[in-house]
Amino acid sequence: MKKINPWHNSWKIIDELGRGGQGTTHLVDNILTGEKAVLKILKNQKSDEARRRIYQEVVNLKIVKSAGGSVLTIIETNVEKFENKDEKLYFIMSFVNGKSLTNYIKSSNGIGLQESIKIVLNLSRTFKIAIESNIIHRDIKPDNIIIPDERTLNPIILDYGLSFNSSKSEDITQIDETIDNKFISLPERRVPGGNRRDPRSEITGLCGILYFCLVAKPPVDLVDSQGIKPHLRS
Repeated sequence: MKKINPWHNSWKIIDELGRGGQGTTHLVDNILTGEKAVLKILKNQKSDEARRRIYQEVVNLKIVKSAGGSVLTIIETNVEKFENKDEKLYFIMSFVNGKSLTNYIKSSNGIGLQESIKIVLNLSRTFKIAIESNIIHRDIKPDNIIIPDERTLNPIILDYGLSFNSSKSEDITQIDETIDNKFISLPERRVPGGNRRDPRSEITGLCGILYFCLVAKPPVDLVDSQGIKPHLRS
């Protein structure tokens, strides 16, 4: 007999939202209330490392949210059973209707300085809360930021799948594993032996977001092949 997925009794999948390195996300409806939410299902259910990562993601999200950070609310999860390989790990988050920062900025081909500063200052409040709770995100990029209200420009930060909490667990990341994305590439996160736990990297990521808001282009490398910094390139 086919095993029923653990969310099946309460939630109905409506649409697939995306596929990432750690899992797939779906738009779901609550069967009883009609409430919309987001379901994230772990991709590699047999991997001990992946199972620990999704557990760490939920724990870190809850900590940042409870401290007042602008992140999604965890509604339901079974990740505390990560040691039991028979359990299909998932969690359900609140659904927020809005544009990704990528779409918001590209639709305007960049925005003004004051708007850009407002977005980054609002983001920095959540990153400050997280860092004071010993949590670093490690995957800052416009795709992981939602703008629910274009009047207040108070963004919500998504995807804590690569996050690290120095007070709760050892880093799952291997010494030679690259933590990088196409938005901004930081040397300390891609070379063997680099410090992948440095909160200063989060600040550099926020500077990259400010740059993106202004020019609608990712900084990518801090210095290109000709030694030119992002803000000096043609």
